[in-house]
Amino acid sequence: MEPNARPFPRDVPRLLREHGLQPKKFLGQNFLLDPNFLEAIVRDAEIDAGDGVVEIGSGLGHLTDRLAARAGHVWAFEIDPEIYDLSRTLLGERENLTLTNLDGAEFADHIDPGIYRRLKIVSNLPYSDYQRILIRLLSCRHPIEGYTLMLQRDVYDRFRAKPGSREYGPLAALLQATCDIALLRKARPALFFPRPHVESALFRLVRNDLLRPAEFPAVAAALRELFAQRRKKLPCGRRAEEIPPGELVGMAREGR
Repeated sequence: MEPNARPFPRDVPRLLREHGLQPKKFLGQNFLLDPNFLEAIVRDAEIDAGDGVVEIGSGLGHLTDRLAARAGHVWAFEIDPEIYDLSRTLLGERENLTLTNLDGAEFADHIDPGIYRRLKIVSNLPYSDYQRILIRLLSCRHPIEGYTLMLQRDVYDRFRAKPGSREYGPLAALLQATCDIALLRKARPALFFPRPHVESALFRLVRNDLLRPAEFPAVAAALRELFAQRRKKLPCGRRAEEIPPGELVGMAREGR
């Protein structure tokens, strides 16, 4: 444990019961419990005192606690007001932590990263709303060094799908064309409460310069349109699912 980190309760089911709370399925709440995996996330994100860190969906603060022990400042966002209130009690007051009860997709207007050398995103993304949040993260106007994210393993696998496969879709094309994608480690369902039905994947995204941040929402929407009728040939004579990511993103950008 880092010197400034605090011990945290591992008995999350009991803690929630004591406060009359239950995980909310519609928010995709699955709390990561394993302290070794939490420490591994912080190591994989390569956090140090020169970093400003944004955490989306901070939950009860188990990861937040460890991020704040390493980072220059952490801006943590939790949309659930009851979980937010409990996490404030557990985390206590810290000079380098700003905890906000807000949809994390709106984070860009609520941080001030100017004094930090690097800005990083670290998040166990909610399974229920990851696509919307991911596009908002990629379109952030602040310069972001990298994204260390966790999602269901099958979702990550779809991000890496190749043209011509059933899994290849608009988000796969967008991410492969605009980011370097690397799998960092896998997480068993037993590490979470409640247990998800599938394995999770911790991965890193590093955005390249193909698109300006402000272009991501429009290009993502155009890609969805191109894939809307998968069997229909485009004016170029090919179907969307046959076209390599870089070429397809270029077409979406140009409105073809």
